[in-house]
Amino acid sequence: MTDGVINGNRSSTNSILTHSSTLRPMEAVAGGNGLFLFGDRPTLCAVVWSTMKNDSITPAIGHIAFIGNYLPRRCGIATFTTDLCESIANEFTGVQCFALPVNDTTDGYPYPERVRFELVEKELDSYRRAADFLNISNVDVVCLQHEYGIFGGRAGSHILTLLRELRMPVVTTLHTVLPDPDANQRRVLEEIAAWGA
Repeated sequence: MTDGVINGNRSSTNSILTHSSTLRPMEAVAGGNGLFLFGDRPTLCAVVWSTMKNDSITPAIGHIAFIGNYLPRRCGIATFTTDLCESIANEFTGVQCFALPVNDTTDGYPYPERVRFELVEKELDSYRRAADFLNISNVDVVCLQHEYGIFGGRAGSHILTLLRELRMPVVTTLHTVLPDPDANQRRVLEEIAAWGA
């Protein structure tokens, strides 16, 4: 990896798809059109740093929004998103990092100050409002944590409403890539991949 190019593929929208387990299915879904990252948080930090240093990719990253579950919600995605957000915020002190977690309960959670907007899992309008919020918040890049079970709609399709409205690049970590997805799961994953390619 050098200067934001991974596996020799540069994305015209500066989007990077990341995957946290196997690479075999992801390459088939995305067709090699986007940038791919296979690895962990330090590798993602390296991509963010590389992107920040390379003006031909983007002038500078000043604000990063993280979408996924967030602590104190008890789940692996919440732990991952929180650790990733905090790691990047600590490594790149000039970058403002904030989170948009997904609530699976009406009461929500007692989130820390880093949380700026809460998505309501099953409420489609919440995803539209989140897109509006991100678009007016000077966000340079969105870091999306994708897992079928955390977003509302069939196969987590509500997240597509948010993505379609964004005016900034998205880095997506695919926490699950199914070897045999059903038609809805495949459609959601293909649209996420196509949107970022």
